[in-house]
Amino acid sequence: MTKLILKEFPDTLETERLLLRCPLPGDGILVYEAMKETREELLPWMAWALEEPDCEQVEINVRKAHIHFLERRDLRFHLFIKENGAFVGSSGLHRLDWKVPCAEIGYWCRKRYMGQGLISEAVRGLRDFGVKQLGMKRLAIHCDRENGASRRVAERAGFTLEGILRQHERATNGELRDTAIYADVVL
Repeated sequence: MTKLILKEFPDTLETERLLLRCPLPGDGILVYEAMKETREELLPWMAWALEEPDCEQVEINVRKAHIHFLERRDLRFHLFIKENGAFVGSSGLHRLDWKVPCAEIGYWCRKRYMGQGLISEAVRGLRDFGVKQLGMKRLAIHCDRENGASRRVAERAGFTLEGILRQHERATNGELRDTAIYADVVL
């Protein structure tokens, strides 16, 4: 773990329309407002949407994410429109395994920016970053089989459906759910 902290790579990435940067102290209010705006849309898919967000707790979460980024344990990025600086959502490389190396890409989008292709763009940017900058050999996306929007993001970003894990996890409503596994593998 100690040597991972010394691993050098940028904390900011750019795509055509987006600026992706690591979470910074003070971002909590932006994330909080986006979570409140989008909670109902994310409730079926995201466990954190079960509870009403609390601004102070969100800021604490952002600061922990900043520390995890510096430690190279989890690489969360906050997404901003380059043109006007508006906060779009969050994505990142999670469940990192530096021995392989591989990671899982997760994402969520603020309600007002859904359906504009911004998350697919961010995922493609993270895939390129993961492969070219970090030497990742496998990047995966896990999502609920019934989450059509999330599955379309994976497909538009060029990930291949590897399979469906049946009754893999509990959904936010407590029912068992199937998980779709998409991946991009560097051979």
